Amino acid sequence: MRVAIAILWICCSLQACSSPTRTWAGHTSDEVWTAMIAVAQTPEYQSDNPRKRWHVFENDVIVDSDSGLISVRRVLRRSMKLPMQPVQRDDREMIFQISIKNHEPPTTEFKEISTQLVPVRTLDEAERYFNQVDDLLNMY
Repeated sequence: MRVAIAILWICCSLQACSSPTRTWAGHTSDEVWTAMIAVAQTPEYQSDNPRKRWHVFENDVIVDSDSGLISVRRVLRRSMKLPMQPVQRDDREMIFQISIKNHEPPTTEFKEISTQLVPVRTLDEAERYFNQVDDLLNMY
């Protein structure tokens, strides 16, 4: 019983640690908010690494401009063939929220709502999201 409680506590602790933030110096809150919405609505999962290539099958986005909150429910799928291995098919559902704090410079927070047994997935998704926002903000 103690082992089960310890494992549950560790999983909950790791989940609580995974709320990455990023600050966007040199950009206004309106610019960052517009880029955040665009990236949430049109995610990109292309990568040179076959383990990070996904196809978006569902992407439900709810934008609450009054509270500065974007809620996303996303279903991802991939079919991957690595050397000397059978075809691997994976499905992943992610539910997360991204919020913006309207101060200078604007700061955003990525918060996983669904439970990920591997917290690194949350950190990878946050990094992917923030990098795409950064790319969009720095296009010109």
